Amino acid sequence: MALRGIFLLYLMEWIKKREKLEEILSQLSEKAKEVFLNIEEKDWCPLWVFEEVFNAISKIFKEDINSLFNDFGRSLAKQTITDGYLKAFISFVSHEKLIKRIPMLWKRYSNESTMEIKEIGDKHVLINYYPPKKTPHPVHTPLISGFLREIFSNISQKNIEISEIKCALNGGERCEWRIVWD
Repeated sequence: MALRGIFLLYLMEWIKKREKLEEILSQLSEKAKEVFLNIEEKDWCPLWVFEEVFNAISKIFKEDINSLFNDFGRSLAKQTITDGYLKAFISFVSHEKLIKRIPMLWKRYSNESTMEIKEIGDKHVLINYYPPKKTPHPVHTPLISGFLREIFSNISQKNIEISEIKCALNGGERCEWRIVWD
């Protein structure tokens, strides 16, 4: 399993904004630190590096882990939108077409975990997330929730409610989110 280097670069920027980079680096193995500091945008990074970084974040930051990784998920989505990849689409493509592109947006970051649109209604969507074959990390749920919330808030959906219906952490093969809006 690997995640794209751009994901790690966005994570590093998120950490820098919170002025915790040196503390995070001090918690990493030498090998993880080397990868973290030298990753290129298009490289694929092994999952164990992310796990070390996520574990260091969990240890260093004093915030609630769910709100912390939800915030990173939102930040990741903002970067996705503002770096030009999605920015152009938002201005001229229908909401339904944007929603259908969410799995492709996620593929930009992961080559093993996947998303699929299960159902699209007038004011709701069901999205499945299939984590890596290995047991999913506890940060997946808040990270993906934050990512989806930010994507939907940027495609002009109002009063967004996101609920996780199924969670792979409870032994299932996937997580399933229901997103509703006005």
